[in-house]
Amino acid sequence: MGTKELGREFIVFPNGGDPKAIQRAMPDADFVMFEKSYGDYGTNPGLVVSPLFQGVSSRVYNDNIFEHKIVQSFRQRVKPVILTRAGYPSQPPERFMNADAARLGMAECGAFSGGGAFLIRPYFGIYHDALNEYRRFFETHPQLYAGLETYAPTAVLAFLEQQWLGNAPHVGTVQSLTDRLTSEHVLFDFVSEFRLEGSVLDRYDSVVAADLRVVSQEQLGEVEEYVSQGGHLIVAGDFAVQDEFLRDRPAESSPLLVLIADNHGETMRHGGGRVTVLSSVESVPAALGQTASVLACADALLGAQVKANAFQSIAEVPPRIVLHLVNYNVPLGVDAPPPTAIDEIELLVPLPKGMRTASARAFAPDRDGGTTLRMENVENCARIAVPGLQIYQVVELTFEPVQD
Repeated sequence: MGTKELGREFIVFPNGGDPKAIQRAMPDADFVMFEKSYGDYGTNPGLVVSPLFQGVSSRVYNDNIFEHKIVQSFRQRVKPVILTRAGYPSQPPERFMNADAARLGMAECGAFSGGGAFLIRPYFGIYHDALNEYRRFFETHPQLYAGLETYAPTAVLAFLEQQWLGNAPHVGTVQSLTDRLTSEHVLFDFVSEFRLEGSVLDRYDSVVAADLRVVSQEQLGEVEEYVSQGGHLIVAGDFAVQDEFLRDRPAESSPLLVLIADNHGETMRHGGGRVTVLSSVESVPAALGQTASVLACADALLGAQVKANAFQSIAEVPPRIVLHLVNYNVPLGVDAPPPTAIDEIELLVPLPKGMRTASARAFAPDRDGGTTLRMENVENCARIAVPGLQIYQVVELTFEPVQD
């Protein structure tokens, strides 16, 4: 069916969800499946409430953001398919994917992957309305998804082949950083070793390197050039202590590495840019600055359960920014209560250079049409008040040139 519709070979890889293998061997596939069978709390997206003893439960949030964003970062044809489970081999009823959790899984696809998919088993008595609702939303709002590029001021270096080079902790650290940045509502991209070049890094105000031990001489040169031209490099853990042949690299071989070796916990000038050296990824959001977060909520605890991602039009003048908001406060389980809606959200979105906001509209699968939002231009940002968020909402911003 896919081959017939596309007029070319349609390629799907089941159970192939190893990011480094996808990057190296499967860039021309259409879909590669991540089989997320194992996890301490299952792998279905949403809120897992696990009874500990009478009257006391643990609350944990599952998501698939890393998988969606890492495949999207390849900028190849390949897209992810996410298969999740309540547990394996057992399927605890308190972790069952109900209809609202299925909506959350589809919302993740729209918000983070740029065309990925979420595998929902054909229990149409449970998921019929959710599937129809989200299919209708995606089909009737193509302008929110098609022909867009990511919009983020921060890049995280994600060198997936570090494991093959003996640096196994790197990808785990990047996953931890993903959780940290999304919880703090920081817009970011991944940049892999395949895409590390000046024309890519120059898009970002800040670049984060976490536990990145093995860096080739060419890659180090790209990072040095980025900083010297005005970029901000944030280093957490080791950086470039070995070259591509796994030889130890003395700090004295590079002025940038000398600066990193001699400083911790502070920001230093290097050429036209800056370098900040941190002891752990937990400090990265603070190093990015107070303006890095794009979302505030009257209830800070609820606000941390909202994740944000943004895209921009690449062929329109003036451009558009499309910002996705996903609420993970969606309880899993049979007969689970409904999601807790989040009210009084305020967005503070960085403006494209030389632009101011002309309009802001919100769209959601559970509402018909768009809602015009209150907004104002504040310095270099657009401040926008967003109505109550159930599971998924998309805010579309249009711009106009600033008049001299």
